[in-house]
Parts: sequence; C-alpha cells; structure tokens
Amino acid sequence: NNSKRPYGYLEIVNNKIIFISGDGSLYIIENNLFKEIETNLKDLINIDFNKQDYDNQFHANKIRDILYVNGNIYIVANYEESNAKKIQPTILKAKFSNEKMNFDFFFKSDYIADESFVDYTHTGGRLVYNEIEDIFYFAIPDYGSPIENKVSVNDGIYGKIIKLENNGNYEVISWGHRNPQGLFFDK
Repeated sequence: NNSKRPYGYLEIVNNKIIFISGDGSLYIIENNLFKEIETNLKDLINIDFNKQDYDNQFHANKIRDILYVNGNIYIVANYEESNAKKIQPTILKAKFSNEKMNFDFFFKSDYIADESFVDYTHTGGRLVYNEIEDIFYFAIPDYGSPIENKVSVNDGIYGKIIKLENNGNYEVISWGHRNPQGLFFDK
C-alpha cells in the first residue's frame, strides 16, 4: 500500500541519530539499536491510517522536517483540522527525551489553504536555526496553488521563506517559491 510508505528525516542529537517517518513515528538509533520514542504526534496532527482513506502517499505523510535546537525537537508538519478540509504548515515543539516527548504547537499561522486547492506533491518545507540572532527560517511550499495561495506577492505565507522569532512573530523575507525541499543558513 503506497499510502503507508513513509518518508523519513534525520537529525543528530548528542551523537545519536533521531529519525522521524512521514507518518509521525519517531525513533532513536543508539549503540546500533533502533528504538521508538513515545510521542503524541499522531494524535496531534491527525494521522490514522486505519480511519482515513488517503488518496496518495503525499497526503498520508504529513511530516516534512525535523530539527534539534537547544534541547528541543522541532517538527515541520502539514496540519489539518479534523474534517475541516483545510491544511496549513505547522511547527511542533517538544523537550528532547530518549523515552517520551509531548509535542505542542510552536508555530501555526492564520493562513489556511482550502484542500480543494492543495496538490500534495507540493507540500515540502524546511526549518533552519540562526543561533546568532536566536531565530528560525522556515521555507513554506505553495501547496500547488500559486494563484489561490498568493505565492508571487508579499501576502500570506505560502511559497515564502519567513524569519520566525521564538514568540511566534514572523516576517516574510522571500517569496515566489514553489516547493522548497531544503534550506541552509550560513552564519
């Protein structure tokens, strides 16, 4: 079943590999052992392969990036309210632990794309951290609807790179992006 074939993202934390699959399963690889870390991610971002009939693997795999900063794990995810048919880019945050992590929303904007305009092959997104200024840069995809989601104008957040402060305030610093698959900050 293609919808259950997850993507995966890696992060190195204290010489351990942290791996998160597109379906929200979080693992730590330590001393050649692959151990799952208990989280609330699947409930928080409404992932349930048994209850939902996903049209393709992109729709089913909501996780888009993982980042470790100062003892916290940040997860970029495509968030959908239950049965709302709306999608938005979201960042979740939890204190890092080898055993259990409880995530909560770190960034959730007021800009929400109607699912009828969403192409799930355009749901990338990356997060990097600027330790000098203690801010994040978040690359947000166009969700496949550049006109409806105002990608080519400085309005909204779709198809943009934003500079994001820890308090949730942000500034659009670049726009017109299609589906960012990577982002790098060079201090």
